Amino acid sequence: MSLTPRPNSAKKRPPALKNFAIGHHAPGIILPVEIAPGTKLTNETDVIVGEKQVTIRANEMRLVSELGQGQFAYVQKMVHDPSGCVFAVKRLPFHSETPDRSRILNDYNISMRTSKCPYAIMSYGALSYVGEIWIVMELMDASLDKFLEKVYEKEEIIPENLLAYITFCVVTALEYLHKDLHVIHRDVKPSNILVDRLGRVKVGLLVFCTLTSSFCLIVILACGINSAIASL
Repeated sequence: MSLTPRPNSAKKRPPALKNFAIGHHAPGIILPVEIAPGTKLTNETDVIVGEKQVTIRANEMRLVSELGQGQFAYVQKMVHDPSGCVFAVKRLPFHSETPDRSRILNDYNISMRTSKCPYAIMSYGALSYVGEIWIVMELMDASLDKFLEKVYEKEEIIPENLLAYITFCVVTALEYLHKDLHVIHRDVKPSNILVDRLGRVKVGLLVFCTLTSSFCLIVILACGINSAIASL
């Protein structure tokens, strides 16, 4: 009895992607200064645009769109009208001398020390405005969960080399946080992994737990590592 070959119903794989060009941080904006826990923030911060220092004031920032919202903060796309620079701005409510303020500033200072890692989002400065702290960060094009939604809508698949590249970027960023800064990221998920049209993949920051934090250790011991990562 002869066997009739089954028709190939599998979806055709897309061609392999070319190597990504790893870009630099947002053009012309470099290395802010860390903020001490007792520092009184003002409604302005300084960044470097091109070869010129620019003072960014809160009332000069214009809202473009909403990028995301969490339990304690939300992120917006804003443009600085005088310079034309576009940023992602994370806005968090805070009061002058509360534990939350110290935690926010600590996380912000950690995020600024990631400037040597090309796979972590860069923070450029922080300012205070109407009972909030604004953290000015580099802007990416989309989060990984939104990227996946578009892929599924088009009934496409993600090539293995792209999956490997995303994994490499994320693991490299986490390793840098752990080995060089001695912190762990408390919220690794697709919405905190950001991508852009240059092929860059970066881990969103400002959600840290120091390796010596008693809270972090209690959660890990009580819930197990997997549960802790999912719940924090």
